[in-house]
Amino acid sequence: MLIEDIGYIEPVLLIKPEKFSIENIEQYELHIEIGTTFFRFAIKDQDIFISLEDFQYPLDQTKTEFIKAIFNEHPYLSARFWNNIKVILHSTKKTVVPAKLDIEQANQVWEALYGKPEANTSILYTSIGKNSVVFQTNTEQLDFLFGFYSDKKIIITLAESLLPITENQETYLLFDGKGCHITYSKPQLNCYYASDWRKLDKNRNDQNLLLIGEITEYATEFKQLTNEIIHAKKASLKPSIRLSSDFSQIAHFRYFIILNS
Repeated sequence: MLIEDIGYIEPVLLIKPEKFSIENIEQYELHIEIGTTFFRFAIKDQDIFISLEDFQYPLDQTKTEFIKAIFNEHPYLSARFWNNIKVILHSTKKTVVPAKLDIEQANQVWEALYGKPEANTSILYTSIGKNSVVFQTNTEQLDFLFGFYSDKKIIITLAESLLPITENQETYLLFDGKGCHITYSKPQLNCYYASDWRKLDKNRNDQNLLLIGEITEYATEFKQLTNEIIHAKKASLKPSIRLSSDFSQIAHFRYFIILNS
């Protein structure tokens, strides 16, 4: 079942199996993605994604207010008995360190580069291969999630850590609705945020330039990008990622991150 709608607590996109039952929630995994302009979550039954809901933040609420409201009001998110809970964060401020870090070292790196963290923010880190990405996130949102699911271990990760970087040296452009996150591994791993993709080096010869996130082939921005950077193409999911038949109607590159989690 695929439904498209726009509203406050109504999702922009909803995929839910007809026979889904919250009574069996302890056997499911909950995957949450908190973006700059969107909030979405997916449900996984063993190794198959069976449900997806995608929301846009309303104009009359802050991002944090919306997150608190939807967790308290949504019948699935308000349930506490999930088998596993994974939270994917997007951050516009981050840096790559070519080493494995612990949280103390991550904070030391951050202060050396940027000084003290901004008010109401926390510094986290995640691993990508042999590297670590140190990033800034919202403290109030984190505290709320850990308090809401206080009896569950929550796995927190940065969106970029879910990108399948291989020896093919892919470059990913992850559009989040306001800007573009760039992740590449040539000549070394790097990831950063650009408020405008036009700031990219147009002379880079990236043969594996993959587009994901909040962009569609009908958008003017997509046409401009593919005209200026001829190697750009939409990313495809790996064949090993299993989806229910209801997912055949959606643009997989738009939900590339959460479906790789």
